Amino acid sequence: MKLLLIIICTCFLWVQSSAQTPDTAVATGQVTFLRNNSVVDFKYNKVFMDKTFLCKIGEHRYFVKDVPVGKHTFTVQFNGKKAKEGAEKLFIEIKAGEKYFVDVIFQDKWPIPNLYCIELAASSALRVLPSLKLSTRCDEKAH
Repeated sequence: MKLLLIIICTCFLWVQSSAQTPDTAVATGQVTFLRNNSVVDFKYNKVFMDKTFLCKIGEHRYFVKDVPVGKHTFTVQFNGKKAKEGAEKLFIEIKAGEKYFVDVIFQDKWPIPNLYCIELAASSALRVLPSLKLSTRCDEKAH
């Protein structure tokens, strides 16, 4: 009787262990994009990652994205649905479970204003975040 019970338990545990699927989740890091400035003529800026549109960010707003591990290129521009080749690029090596903060910067330079993004230290970003509003929609018609 004990032998039969041991065999049944062993079979049950073997079936359970073989039925489990391997973890296929993609490792990610979290990137928070902030826009603290106001520009009368440019209510929204468009943020791109690896030439792919991520989000339209408004004045005094921020949004958060989970980004796959690896080296990524971030750009920001005033308009357009495709990332422009001439845009200033920010390169960040994303590590699993890490948090990154990217600030959208506007410089009012004549004759052409300059728009770019920089990586912020967490301490600086966390001071600014409470004064910003979270953007929950990132489509072309957001806000």
